Amino acid sequence: MAGRLLKVSSVAAGVFASSGFYLYNQKVDLNDLSIVRFGRAAATTAVISYDYLTAFKDVQYGTEKYWALRSEVHRRSAERLRDLCCANRGTFIKVGQHLGALDYLLPEEYTSTLKILHSRAPQSSMEEIQQVIREDLGKEVSSFAPTMKSLFG
Repeated sequence: MAGRLLKVSSVAAGVFASSGFYLYNQKVDLNDLSIVRFGRAAATTAVISYDYLTAFKDVQYGTEKYWALRSEVHRRSAERLRDLCCANRGTFIKVGQHLGALDYLLPEEYTSTLKILHSRAPQSSMEEIQQVIREDLGKEVSSFAPTMKSLFG
């Protein structure tokens, strides 16, 4: 049994190490890996859930203290959600922007915090955009059309 566990552990360590070596040589940004984004989202969800579950234990519903605490927890959670959207970029920012527009549905603390994603979302440089086009389409931007060349310099 111990011998088999040692073999399986050795193979797993080898696979893990070779994957890391491959990713390092490919200059892959770890933030672009879905497992990293999923991990961040899961951790943020767990922290927000834990905050809501524990914050109101010793506070009676309907009191002034309850309403102030609720607003504070909403604000903290919205800031964590905004930070998650900025860290994970892409679709997460678009979802955050959408949530920021749901002022008829979500608490004000969420919408006011997430509306920042409309005007101050993280931006990609032109070099990053051109790199994505090169990787996805296999061509330089200038090869598409003269008008594209003028757009990207």
